[in-house]
Amino acid sequence: MIKKKILFIFIIAFALRILYLAFSGQPQIGLDSQWYNQVAESIAKGQGFSVNGAPTAYTVPIYPLFLAGIYKLFSSNVNWVFTFQIFLGAINCVLIYIITRELFNEKIALLSGIITSFYYFFIKCENMILTEAIFMPLVTLSVLLFIKAKETKKILYISLFAL
Repeated sequence: MIKKKILFIFIIAFALRILYLAFSGQPQIGLDSQWYNQVAESIAKGQGFSVNGAPTAYTVPIYPLFLAGIYKLFSSNVNWVFTFQIFLGAINCVLIYIITRELFNEKIALLSGIITSFYYFFIKCENMILTEAIFMPLVTLSVLLFIKAKETKKILYISLFAL
């Protein structure tokens, strides 16, 4: 039964994000987005962490590396990025369901999973070239790992949370 609820939340969240991507029109590419794109394309081409050929350390490397991996594997088409981010966003909704289930009960957990599936800020961020798209699921995962580490005292959860 829990697996069905997890799948239900994932499908709702994924579908809503895909619908937003399909009907929101051309994505807005702000200055930060342009910078992340330039660095990611440079990394994907083997030119390192640089912009216009000049090395840079303007921000943390995780998001540009994430983008570069997608660009290297698929292409520099931002729709591939959005697809991966939408997947991560749907996973985030499932993680919120799991955390809420651990802390409260099934009813509140299901409600939390559904609310986060429809939460506009999450949907919009996952359809933009911004660090929040991978930052939010990573923070949510770290909260879950912390809860599991505290409950079980297993070294695996403690180690993963420490990362």
